[in-house]
Amino acid sequence: MGWPLLHDADYGKGHLYVRVIPDNFADLYALPEAALDQIRRIATQGLDVRMDGPTEVSLFLYDNDTLIVESFRDEAVQVRLVGPGELKGLEDLETGEVLAGGTVPERRGWFRSPDAGRTVIEVAVKPHSYRAFRRR
Repeated sequence: MGWPLLHDADYGKGHLYVRVIPDNFADLYALPEAALDQIRRIATQGLDVRMDGPTEVSLFLYDNDTLIVESFRDEAVQVRLVGPGELKGLEDLETGEVLAGGTVPERRGWFRSPDAGRTVIEVAVKPHSYRAFRRR
């Protein structure tokens, strides 16, 4: 049995999104990564950087060009940070390592990518830990 995860509608001069919460809150942790990524895409559309990846991983953005990726999972996880095209990389504040990104191509097969021209950076996070970065 399924149910809609997100409703949207034009409302006045704006757009209204309603996130549907299941009766069993634990089902939120079982959302497929692709569905969660679409919800994140909409919820963070006003922000410069967003995260794509599995549940139980959080992204904290700060106004001083820093960000933190924190994992609450029992195993290591790989997430993708999607930022503006001028984002050259992320500097790990603890180790000094610089993670470089790649630009999303204009098309994937027949379809235009919604992230065309944006930068994607892969970040590995250990279980129950976090990584702090400065944007470059």
